[in-house]
Amino acid sequence: MPNSQATAFPLHQDSQYYGKLSQHAHIITVWIPLVDVNEVNGCLYVIPGSHHWELIDSARDENQNMRSFVNVEERGTPIPLPMKAGDMLIFSNMTFHGSQINQSEAVRWSVDIRYCRSRGTYTPTELEQAGEDFMYEKLIRTASRIPMVVSGQGEKWSYDEWTAARLAASQ
Repeated sequence: MPNSQATAFPLHQDSQYYGKLSQHAHIITVWIPLVDVNEVNGCLYVIPGSHHWELIDSARDENQNMRSFVNVEERGTPIPLPMKAGDMLIFSNMTFHGSQINQSEAVRWSVDIRYCRSRGTYTPTELEQAGEDFMYEKLIRTASRIPMVVSGQGEKWSYDEWTAARLAASQ
């Protein structure tokens, strides 16, 4: 939203929101702006190389956004990523990213899509398995969402079957 502190997101790792165990899961976000984005209307900033860092402790602020307990800008410089509508930015759950206040008069629309690897498509380490199990259970428990398996082991459903199962889980 224009000129709203509540819709600006401080630099964060997505795993700060998901929970500590998720740092071992391989989760990617595909961020797609639906309008051209720049430094005026709140484009994303990322800290290059931060996907190699450990999970940084954090807590929620008054807007429910995560705030790191350390100044991550002392470890790396955030760079703005102006993009055209329909471009895609792909990054991991450990990448520090955020956006500043939208100083334009228009809403900055975007879509986030998140992917986790499907069970049975790889041999995970014990930590990776724990992280991915954590995320799977979290989706079911807190969001009443059943992950849709695209390939790999697990139930394979049509979209209609998945939607019905998701609805049943939320009741």
